[in-house]
Amino acid sequence: MKIKYYPDALDIRIRDEKPDYGEEAGEEMILHYTEEGLKKENLG
Repeated sequence: MKIKYYPDALDIRIRDEKPDYGEEAGEEMILHYTEEGLKKENLG
């Protein structure tokens, strides 16, 4: 896991791969995920 601090953001990365999708998860939070993560989430 990698954590980067910016003046107006906190970037926490679980994987090194570039995300395919992103969506607003709260007033000031955006979640990004890959096609693989989307498929796993919809299997549940």
